[in-house]
Amino acid sequence: MPVSVSLAMHFSASVAKLLPVRPDREGALFAFSVALVSYNIASVIRAALRAKFGHEEVERETSGYYIANEVRTTSTGMDLALDEIVWEPFHSMPPKAMARKLLEYAGHARLDAFKRTPRGPKKPVPPRTKHTTKPHVSTARLLAEVGVKR
Repeated sequence: MPVSVSLAMHFSASVAKLLPVRPDREGALFAFSVALVSYNIASVIRAALRAKFGHEEVERETSGYYIANEVRTTSTGMDLALDEIVWEPFHSMPPKAMARKLLEYAGHARLDAFKRTPRGPKKPVPPRTKHTTKPHVSTARLLAEVGVKR
């Protein structure tokens, strides 16, 4: 079973023990659990990158979308290629050792692969050509003038 699915199932079961959930809402709870775990994964990745490359550079230069897309595509291949035994050292790893390992992995990241695309300048709003004397034009009133019935 992929680690992400087992983690989400474990989280859902833990929450279900605390909160009685009606059967018709289990899907919503599962979706919330997956979203929460995904957000935590993204936060840990960004924190490791910030620790390695600096807060300003990571926040200014990297795209959250490209990082999430990389995790999505890479994790599928890792689930297929790696056995469950590869993940066992991480299950019992102390937090400090996990942090060191994450920093080591972050050191191999190429930030230019996750470069944020800067937004260009916004185009100015073109001046109105119709109904320039009225600040608001009701669509219903315009349709009524033309004779369109609802």
